[in-house]
Amino acid sequence: MEPILIGGASEALDRNLEGEYRALAHRITFLSPVQDWPDWQLFGRTLEAMKRNLRITMHYRDSQGSLSRRHIEALRLINYSRRWYLLSCDLQKRAVRTFHLARVVSLAPIEGDYAQARYGEDELDHLIGRGYGIFLSGELVEVQFVATGWAAEVIATQTWHTEQRMSRDGEGSLVVSLPVANLNEILSALLYYGPSVRPLAPAAFVERYRQAVILMK
Repeated sequence: MEPILIGGASEALDRNLEGEYRALAHRITFLSPVQDWPDWQLFGRTLEAMKRNLRITMHYRDSQGSLSRRHIEALRLINYSRRWYLLSCDLQKRAVRTFHLARVVSLAPIEGDYAQARYGEDELDHLIGRGYGIFLSGELVEVQFVATGWAAEVIATQTWHTEQRMSRDGEGSLVVSLPVANLNEILSALLYYGPSVRPLAPAAFVERYRQAVILMK
């Protein structure tokens, strides 16, 4: 496997293992339950555009199947949960948008059309890390949920966000609070745990969760 495809884990192991233990590398396997890789030729064109500071024309199919043509400036490539995303400035919408690279249909750098320096690196770091999720353009919302049984034990060892707060209530259930940038993402994450997880706040999210459960029945 190429190190770039496994989120830097190979490099981390190589840095932290003593020389005599590196012979164990062939006995360490990285697996992903879902493989959703982009077209690697398009990935390469994205890197080329970023290296040369060129704007990009892109045809993109969203999660609803709608096809659109975008004119963007690439800001960051992000490997999130074993998927590749492109954080960009969408010049038509005049806003920062996140694109799932596996949904890119076609992409080409625009010769002679150069990207502007719109954001500092610290600004981008803050944007990427401000809330749970990879789709970052939404309003930040504080979400709270409670996990019981096996879900509480699993989630207790996880970091969903650097600013999350966890506590146990009187019955041993785990109460979690964290900032969220996109409610659809955390909705999907919580539904995975079935009846062992229940949202507490905000009220609009609790209702959205309730409706999602009804639709699943």
